[in-house]
Amino acid sequence: MIKKIAILSSAVVCLSLTGCGVSNSNKAEENVQESDVVEETNKDVATIKPGLWFSPSEERYFLFYKDKSNNNPGVLNENLGVTRDLQYGMGLGFQYTLNGADADFSFGGVDEHSPASVTFNGDNVINIEWKNDDGSNESTETLVYVSEMSLEEFSGSYTNKEIYDQVSEHYGTEVNSQASAAPSYITLTTWGKTVTAKFVKSTEDPDFDNVLATYTIDRFTGRGQVVISQGEKEPITKEVELKK
Repeated sequence: MIKKIAILSSAVVCLSLTGCGVSNSNKAEENVQESDVVEETNKDVATIKPGLWFSPSEERYFLFYKDKSNNNPGVLNENLGVTRDLQYGMGLGFQYTLNGADADFSFGGVDEHSPASVTFNGDNVINIEWKNDDGSNESTETLVYVSEMSLEEFSGSYTNKEIYDQVSEHYGTEVNSQASAAPSYITLTTWGKTVTAKFVKSTEDPDFDNVLATYTIDRFTGRGQVVISQGEKEPITKEVELKK
């Protein structure tokens, strides 16, 4: 059974050196500090961990990656990425620079700048505070790290509409005869790469509805399974693979 609450289309993630003195020991310490500074300057450009990141509040993905090939004319630096929204699959490529907490994103073109402040909550959660032109805060977006992912894998994702249409067709042809009733509505929720589609039958109970079948699908491979409710009987589980 499913408790009647507001339906969400995605889960919400509840994201100077000093040296002084004249003694030999102090001088040695100073030399260590100087070598640390040299080492720091030789590090790679500051970057966000490459891979797939999920934004629950904006219902979109960020794919961050690095490119040192110098084969992209007009690229300002090696830090690159692309976004994609869950509903229609639309998105933009971008470049970004990161200097401490200060970041600058160029979406769609090098002249389109979106300044931001980026803070890290461990290795797998970042908060991006987007700025207005005057430097004031516009909005805050939290990104949750999902997994490593290539550009090719990222480009093959299924949109909400594609998933909704295909699981509805599958339910009608493969599941409906085994479910206890026709659904009253369907919900889609996303967390990470996984999309959960529930076929639900309304009841007279104001607090609960019956879940007839639950699909769990990998948005990037189209593979998953459906669990079909059988009332008092054991549920039935079937493998599912969406078409492209």
